[in-house]
Amino acid sequence: MESHSAEIEGVLAGFEDTEGKGALSGLLAMDGRVWDGAEIDESTFPRLRYAFGGNSIIDYNDSLGLIFAVPVYNGDNVRYVLYRLYEPGLLTEVFGLAEAGAKASLPATAPALGHPWPSYDADSRILIREQGGKLIVPYAGFGEKDREFFADPHIEAGFATIREKLSQSKSAAVYSESPKGKFFLFGADLPQTNCSMVGYVPWEAVAGSISRIYFLVVAVVALLLLLFAIASIYLFMMQARAAESDALKAAKKIADDASAAKSRFLSQMSHEIRTPINAVLGLNEMILRESKESGTRVYAQKIASAGQTLLSLINDVLDFSKIESGHLELAETDYEPMELLQDILNLTEPRAREKGLKLFFHVDENIPQRLWGDAVRIRQILLNLVTNAVKYTP
Repeated sequence: MESHSAEIEGVLAGFEDTEGKGALSGLLAMDGRVWDGAEIDESTFPRLRYAFGGNSIIDYNDSLGLIFAVPVYNGDNVRYVLYRLYEPGLLTEVFGLAEAGAKASLPATAPALGHPWPSYDADSRILIREQGGKLIVPYAGFGEKDREFFADPHIEAGFATIREKLSQSKSAAVYSESPKGKFFLFGADLPQTNCSMVGYVPWEAVAGSISRIYFLVVAVVALLLLLFAIASIYLFMMQARAAESDALKAAKKIADDASAAKSRFLSQMSHEIRTPINAVLGLNEMILRESKESGTRVYAQKIASAGQTLLSLINDVLDFSKIESGHLELAETDYEPMELLQDILNLTEPRAREKGLKLFFHVDENIPQRLWGDAVRIRQILLNLVTNAVKYTP
């Protein structure tokens, strides 16, 4: 279509239902006009806006089905979005995964090794559903017993745990035990879609490889014994060398004591200095609020800038002291990346604007809404990077 824009209708006609499955195809213009095909828009398939932004997308609607869409370019700009829509009745026929396929073929070397290669193909079940839990594409042969299995409270609880883990990971698996048996449940979000792939493997299928695990454990234990012997010899030699020189030990103790004293001095001085600096900044803030004289306000603003810089240097000294003394700890918890990035933007954008610069933030759409880590340290790192970028950009 991009190469033959003048013959786009003929190209589209040749594209219609080439699979012979009864799927619907069409072309959408940037202004929302339907060039050809069913009447669809962003209200029925919200992810279509990403296709007009230049991305290939997959989206699902309960009543309309599953849509695949790609951008059609005119030069560097997106002119149309080409789509193919599979109605709900076609999904299992076209996309349903095999229920119980034959065992995976074994490599030619497998018999010579004397160990069975693990294969769960005949026992595993995989299906596709919305990230909220609604079934989209069941596996072939999906019936009433399968519905009862996925409706079991223990199984539902296991998949609920997987959905929670998927908010911070690309894939997850849990062990589930219920009256229906023991199972390993697994799931993974499908990129650029609102869908997830989920499934299960019976515990017995995995336990069939217990003999391989036994040989592996024996090999690991033997390796650990060897490493223990090497480590014992090494420690003995190091102890002998340390005992050779009492003077070296004394010198090391003096150096350690001096380093500890330096760290204590820096820490105490930094704490003591921050108190008067905060007092100066507070009083200077009162001058900025109450003074109407322009000259005085200019001096006060310079005092505020210099004071904040000095306070930042003192905080850095405190951090170095904590690092040297081994007292620096990470406060890890859940945090929202968007809130953290917005704080950085609010702090750095005014300075960029003063220099006549434009500061743009682009956040990848695949970044989760929540992450785990020390938000204070991450914010400090990113703020330093962006501040330096503003500072050293002409």
